[in-house]
Amino acid sequence: MALRPHPLLYLQAITALSFAMPPGTTYANCPHVLTGKPSYQAETSLSVPSRSAENVFRRAVNEQAGLDFDEAKLFFDCLKDATKRDDKTALSRLVQYPLRIHALDRASTIATPVAFRKQYPLIFNQRVKDAIEAQRFEDVFVSYRGIMIGNGEVWISGITERGRSKPTIKIISINN
Repeated sequence: MALRPHPLLYLQAITALSFAMPPGTTYANCPHVLTGKPSYQAETSLSVPSRSAENVFRRAVNEQAGLDFDEAKLFFDCLKDATKRDDKTALSRLVQYPLRIHALDRASTIATPVAFRKQYPLIFNQRVKDAIEAQRFEDVFVSYRGIMIGNGEVWISGITERGRSKPTIKIISINN
């Protein structure tokens, strides 16, 4: 029987990870994410108070969310960069379709990248953009459902596509 770390350890480690990304940081090279190339390499590094806290956070991303830590970090950097540039084409490629949208106590879905780009101003409103911009990867909430940005404005998860054994990281829900 394998021993599993207590969930409280993950929360303690995430709480311990309180550090900021340097201002003006250039985020990851997004073409690797957008084209689905397997060789992910994040360009921003974590600055953690201890190696042990970083390891616990890495395990939480891997074990609870089921995501490769480095791929999740690169995806996050790409999401921040595309949001900052208002690049609706790049953002449309980061989404799993149909995309679930929850706005004003109403749920809807966006079926295609074309529909996403057309409705982009309504989907990525200022509240969603602010949540993404303010979020540090080191402070994301991680659970079996994936990675939560802000107060649930954006949810990211791994999607296992037919014929692939490794999940592809995508935005699965936006709550604006």
